[in-house]
Amino acid sequence: TCSNVLDSRNLASYMSPSVDALSLTNTLVDSLDGISGDYGGYVTSETRIVEPNLLVIGGPIETPSQGGVAVFPSNTSSAGGESIRINSDTIDSLKVLLNKQEVKLGMVVSHELGGIIKIVMSKGKTGARPASKFVTLGVAEQRGKVELSSPVSISFKQSAEDSSLVNSGAYTRNCGYWNTALGKWGTDGLTGYQDTSGHYECVTSHFTSFSVLIKPNPIGNDTSTTEQLALSIVTYILCSISLIGLIASIVVFLLLGKELIKKDLYIVHLNFAISLSIALLLFIFGVETAKDNVVVCGVVAGILHYSFLSVFSWSFCEAIQVLYMLYALFSPRRIFVYLMVLGWGLPLPVVAVTAGIRWYNYGVAGEYCWLSTENGTVWSFIGPALTIVFINLFLMVIAVVRIISGMRAKLQEMPRFRQARVVAFGTLVGT
Repeated sequence: TCSNVLDSRNLASYMSPSVDALSLTNTLVDSLDGISGDYGGYVTSETRIVEPNLLVIGGPIETPSQGGVAVFPSNTSSAGGESIRINSDTIDSLKVLLNKQEVKLGMVVSHELGGIIKIVMSKGKTGARPASKFVTLGVAEQRGKVELSSPVSISFKQSAEDSSLVNSGAYTRNCGYWNTALGKWGTDGLTGYQDTSGHYECVTSHFTSFSVLIKPNPIGNDTSTTEQLALSIVTYILCSISLIGLIASIVVFLLLGKELIKKDLYIVHLNFAISLSIALLLFIFGVETAKDNVVVCGVVAGILHYSFLSVFSWSFCEAIQVLYMLYALFSPRRIFVYLMVLGWGLPLPVVAVTAGIRWYNYGVAGEYCWLSTENGTVWSFIGPALTIVFINLFLMVIAVVRIISGMRAKLQEMPRFRQARVVAFGTLVGT
């Protein structure tokens, strides 16, 4: 049953506001805790059960010589790379606690539970997310949090992608356990460090459910609070001024009436101003106010993604229109219908594919309503935007060459210094 609930195909349904994902998570963690303890006490030798979304390992742990360290499971590859190291003193204290001659442990390893917890946390105010498998440790005949007399070490396998995020300084990493009483990650009694084999070691003084967490460092981490506030104020003031100018431009274009309809370039300018106005409106009024609601934040991030891509799309349309005017001076044919489809339609497949594949990376609740930097999702904006910028630069070169070639006869009659000024001015206008 737990394996079915943890199926990744069910994650989308847990995003629904009607689903109490926190209660679901707490129930699952309690269930995994029970499974780890019960299975560890049931088997007589180290055994494992493999389910589609769960790996359960249980059995007695051998007591090493005095001062020695035992590893569970004995074959670490059977747990997918996760294991624990427990010293002889801790094993002896557990024998006293249980009044047994041997200690049986249970371990439940799940990857998908981290996805559910990520949804829970996105409904709160933290960007921390699990960056490892979710490991639940239990002792036979014990339920809940088991306190230990001395620390044990849990080894977590880390992906190269998460490790690179931490090494770049963009993210910080630490160990955490799921506190079902508080419904959030806890870090008390835990320390972590990177070992030489690429694993991350979590040293804990208790048994419960653990994972390695990574969290993005705040943007502008090297600036003071006063500087960040000043930067925010300047940003909003400048964006507001730009928005006022754009709205004034839209009004002027609309007042042109019939003249607007007659010229395709006016129509392109109008749509460019509309797309940029929508993007700035959402940025000013939506990015901060919506960040505490995961659904609204995701919608705002999606519309921002589409709006800013539309801005670049319409700049591309402007370049096409200018080039068309240079090469079709005497052609009565108008292309504004095609430009309308291109300007508003070009971003649609990009946003649709991104939302369909990585909808959960739209917005980091509690921090910002934009594309998450996780898994390279932000490149679904940066990639198309850079592509259009380079294409526009190429079209600009063609346009400048066309203008200069058309003025060649007049340029030959001018002094060289004036020729250079004309070419430079034409390049700036084209830009």
